[in-house]
Amino acid sequence: MFLLFTLSFLLVIASSYFITSTIKAKQTANSLIFLSLIFVSQIILTIETLSILKQIDTIGILSANLIVFALSFSCWKRKHFPQIDFSFLVQSKKQILLALKQDKALLVLFIFFIFAGSISLFLALVVPTNSADSMTYHLARIGFWLQNQSLAHFETNSLRQLVFPINSEILIMWPMIFIKRDYLAALNEYIAYWGCILVLFTFLRYLKFSVKRILWAIFILASLPAIIIESTSTQTNLIVAFFLLCSLYLFVYGAREKENKSIMFSAIAYSIALGVKSTAVLFIPIFGIIYILISVRENKKEFYKPIVVFALSSIPAFMLLSSYNYILNFLEFGNPAGPPFFVYKHAIPMGLKAFIASLIKYIILFFSFTGMKIGLFFDSIIMGLKDSLFHILHLKTTDGLVYGDLKNTTIAIHENYAMYGILGFLLILPLIIKSAITGIVSTKSKRFYVGLAALITIGFLISISLFMGFCYWYNRFILTAIVLSAPIFVLSYTRRVNLFKIIIILIVIYNFTVISTNNTSKPLLWVYNALKSSNYTSFRNEIRLRDGIDVIKKDPIYEMVNYLGDIAPDSSKIALILSCDDNYYSFFEENLTWKIFSVRYKLLAKNKNYNDYDYIVISGHGQYTDIYEKKLVYNYSISGNDVIYNQTNPDEAITLYFDKDANPVTSKRPFIAFDVIKFDKIPENFKLVKKFVPDDKNEFYLYKKT
Repeated sequence: MFLLFTLSFLLVIASSYFITSTIKAKQTANSLIFLSLIFVSQIILTIETLSILKQIDTIGILSANLIVFALSFSCWKRKHFPQIDFSFLVQSKKQILLALKQDKALLVLFIFFIFAGSISLFLALVVPTNSADSMTYHLARIGFWLQNQSLAHFETNSLRQLVFPINSEILIMWPMIFIKRDYLAALNEYIAYWGCILVLFTFLRYLKFSVKRILWAIFILASLPAIIIESTSTQTNLIVAFFLLCSLYLFVYGAREKENKSIMFSAIAYSIALGVKSTAVLFIPIFGIIYILISVRENKKEFYKPIVVFALSSIPAFMLLSSYNYILNFLEFGNPAGPPFFVYKHAIPMGLKAFIASLIKYIILFFSFTGMKIGLFFDSIIMGLKDSLFHILHLKTTDGLVYGDLKNTTIAIHENYAMYGILGFLLILPLIIKSAITGIVSTKSKRFYVGLAALITIGFLISISLFMGFCYWYNRFILTAIVLSAPIFVLSYTRRVNLFKIIIILIVIYNFTVISTNNTSKPLLWVYNALKSSNYTSFRNEIRLRDGIDVIKKDPIYEMVNYLGDIAPDSSKIALILSCDDNYYSFFEENLTWKIFSVRYKLLAKNKNYNDYDYIVISGHGQYTDIYEKKLVYNYSISGNDVIYNQTNPDEAITLYFDKDANPVTSKRPFIAFDVIKFDKIPENFKLVKKFVPDDKNEFYLYKKT
C-alpha cells in the first residue's frame, strides 16, 4: 500500500507543478509557496468531493488524482511546457554556506540545528503519537471517517471529533487511506516546521536582511522548546503558523509589487488556515489591521485595491477549502461553531476584568524554564508576581478563567506544557515590545515590517484574552503567534561576540540538545531501548497505549485494549461507551477489521439497540459526554450534598450536569454531562467478560454478546 500512496503523491505533486508553472510567479521563490498551497488545496478538495460521494478509499483517491493530473497536464501542454526556475535554491545555498563560513557561531548553531531536526524527524517517523488530543479526536475522527468513507458527522459523545475544523486531519488521513496505519501522522507538523523556516527565510530575504541575521533568527525560532516538541506531534499550531506566514508574506509582496496574483494566494493560504484550527479566527483582527497598514504604506490613495482583491479572493477560497465542516456543524447544530454548551465550554463571556486577568496570565506564561530545573526555584517568585498584580487590580483568580488555571510554572518537556524557555522573557517579550513601538513608526521598510510582525503576537494575546478567556491548555495556541513574530529575532544579531550573544548561543544549544532528546512522551533513550527489544509493529502498539504525558506509565485503557485484541475476532462490531476524553484511536489500530462505534449511552438506553454490537466496552459507572442539547431537562434535584433522581420513566437515562469545578448543577450553565449507566438494563444475552481496574480513578467493563 506504500507503493499506491507513493503513486498518489507523485500524481498530486506533478499536477500541482503543472498548475504552478502555468501561473508564472513574478519571483521564483514564490513559486514554491504557490506549489505548496496548490498541493494542499488539491488534497482537501479531492477528499471533500469524495466524501460527498461516500467514496473515500484507494480507488476513489487514485481516480481523482488521475483526472486532475490529466487535466493539469493538458493545460501545461497547451502553455508549451513552462518550467519553474529553481536556480534561486542554488544561489541561496551559496549565500548560506558563505554566512556560516564568515560567522563561526552560526556554524556551531547550524550543526546543533541539524542534530535537533534529525532527532525530530526520527521521532516523527518512528514513534507514534499518544497524546490525549490525538487519541481522543485528531486520529480518532480519522478512524471513523475511514470506516464510513465520508467526513460526515457520526454518533459520538466527544464533540471535538465532529465540530473542530478538519483540514489538518484530512492531510493526515490521505496516506492512511492507503497505508491503513498512522505511520506518517506526525509528519505534517514536522513538514510545517520546515515550511515555516523556508517561508521566513524567503520573507526576510525579500526585506533585504543579511543572510547572517536571517540564519540567527531561524536558529532561535527553531530552538524554542515548544517548536521542537510540536514538530514531532499531531498538534496543529505549526500548520496554522505556516499558512498564516505564507499569507502575511504574500500579501506584503503583492502589495509592494502591485501583483494581485500573490494577494490571491495570500487569501488562499489564510482560508486553508481557517479550516485547520479555529484559532486562525483570532488572528483576523490583527491581520486586518496589519493588511490595512501595509496597503496604506505601499499603495497610498489606492490602499483599498489589495484589500478588495484579498477580500474577494477569500470568499471562494474559504467556501472551497474550509467551509465543509462549518456547514456540517450549522446543518446539525444550527451554529457553525457547534452546540451552544460546547461553545460555552471553550470560552467565557467578555468583560474588562476577565480580559485583564486573562492577559496577565498569558504574559506570565512567557516566564518559563522548560527543561531547566532551576525554574523550580523561580516558581514561587513568578506566581507571587501574578498574585500581587491580581491584588493591586482587584482581580479574582476566577476572572476570565475557562478551566485549567495557572497555578505554577512548569519545566516539563511535553507538548502540553512546553513554552519558550528563558528566551521567552529574556528575548521574545523585550523584542516584541521594542519592535512594535519603534517599528510601526519607522521610515525604513525593514524596521516597519518587523514591527508589524511584533504586533501579531500582541494582537493575538489581546484577541484570545478578550474572546476566549484563559485556559492553561491554550498556551499552545501562542506558538502560532510567536512563529509569525519571528522576524523580530533578526534585530538581536550582532557580528561581534559579546556576553549577550554568548548567552543566547548557549541557550539555543541547550534547547537543541536537551529538549529534542528528552520529550517525556517519547524520550530518545527509552525509545532506542524499546526498539531494540521488540519489533516495529509491537513497539508502535506499545507506545500508543502508554501514558500521553509520561511514556514510562501505561494508559488506563492499556489492559483492556490488549485483552480485547486477544479475544475479539476479525470483523467484530465494538461499541465504545467511553468518556469524551478517553483513548478512542487505539481500538482502530488494534485490529483493522473491527467496526468501531462511539456510542452515546443516552441514545443506546432509549433505542435499546444493544444487539447491533458484538462487544461493548464501558468506561466507569457513567459516560462523561459533551452536551448536544440546546435546552436541558434536569431529571434530578440536589439536596445538600445528595443528588435525588426524579425519573418519570424508569427506563430513561439519568443525566447529571456539572460545572467546570465538577459540582452538579440544576440551573447555571453546565460544563459537561454525565449519563449514569444502568448495568441492570443491559440485556441478558450480553455477559460481563472482564472488569479492569487499572488504578483508583478508572475502571472498565467488557461485555460480550452470547
